Amino acid sequence: MPPELLVRDDHRAPESFAQHSVHLKEWSVPLIPDPRPGRAGVKRIAELRPRLFHATQPGIIPEDGPVIATCHDLIPLRYPALYLSGHRIAERRAYHHYLACLRRARIIIAPSVSTASDLTSLAGIPPERVRVIPHGVPSGVSTAVLGTPGEIGRYVLVTQSLEPHKNTDLAVEAIAKVRVEDVRLKIAGPWSRRRAERLAKTVKRLGVEDRVDLLGYVDDDTLDRLRSGALAVLIPSLIEGFGLPALEAMAAGVPVLASDAPGLVEVTGPDLPSLPRLDADPWARAIERLATDPSERGRMVAMGARRAQQFSWVEAATRTAEAYDEALRA
Repeated sequence: MPPELLVRDDHRAPESFAQHSVHLKEWSVPLIPDPRPGRAGVKRIAELRPRLFHATQPGIIPEDGPVIATCHDLIPLRYPALYLSGHRIAERRAYHHYLACLRRARIIIAPSVSTASDLTSLAGIPPERVRVIPHGVPSGVSTAVLGTPGEIGRYVLVTQSLEPHKNTDLAVEAIAKVRVEDVRLKIAGPWSRRRAERLAKTVKRLGVEDRVDLLGYVDDDTLDRLRSGALAVLIPSLIEGFGLPALEAMAAGVPVLASDAPGLVEVTGPDLPSLPRLDADPWARAIERLATDPSERGRMVAMGARRAQQFSWVEAATRTAEAYDEALRA
C-alpha cells in the first residue's frame, strides 16, 4: 500500500503517494495566526482515522489517535521576547496549543541535535521520545556544478524572510564595513511590507544604499542564478532549527558564511568558519578574503561540497520509516 498524503484539494500529491484532500475555504476576515486551516485538516484526519499520522507542521496535529511529529525548531520558546511577549495573545495561545499537541506525540523527529536539546530543555519532552533525523540535500541541487562554475559576481547574497531571528541587519552592518568597495550585498526573500520598510531604514541609516540591493521575492530560477554567481551566501541567524539554505549553497558549490548558531554549525561542520552572531567585523573580514583571494573561495567550495555529501534524503527517509514502525509498536 503506497504512503498517503493529506493535501489541499487544489494540489496534487506525487505519483507514488495516495492522496486525501482537504478543502480550505477562502475566509473574508483574515486572522493572524489563523487556526481555521488547521481545524479543517484535523477534522479531515479524524474522518480518515489513520493508523498513524505524521504531523509535519505546527498547525495540523490531531489531538486524538496515534501521532508522530516533526518539530523543526522551538525558536519562539528560545526567544519569547521576539515572538510571544506583550500583545501577542493569540500567538501565545496558538503556540501553547501546539506544544500541548506535540507532547502527546509518540515520537518526535528533530532535524538537529540543537532542536532535540530544546525539545527536552524547553518543552519538557523526554529525550527517549526524540529522534534526530537531519534533512537531505534539496531536490535539483547538485554538486555537479563544481566542475563548470559560472561567472562569479562581486556580491554576497542573503536569501531569507525577515523574522527577527534571521538577524538580517548584521549582513547590512557587515557590508558597510567591507573595505573592498566594489563588493555589494543582495538580499532576497518573501517579505512583508512592514519588515521590508524596516530593513530599508537600516540600509539608509548605515549609508549603504549604493551597495545593497533589496530584491524581495524572486522565483526559483532567479534564485539559482543569484546563488551560483555569489561570492558567498550569508546566513547570520541568531538561531535555526536546521541550516537548509546553507546545505543548498554548499551542494551547489557556493561558499557559505554562517553564524555560530548551533543548528547551523551542525550543517556546515567543523571545517567551515562559524562567525559570531552579534559582531559584524569578522563577517566583513571574511567577505574581504573571499573577494580578494580566489583560492580561499575555492577552498571553501571544496569543503562545503564534501560536507553536503553527508546529508541524504534516502537516509532521512529510511530513518523516518523506522520511526514509523517504532511508533506503531508503541
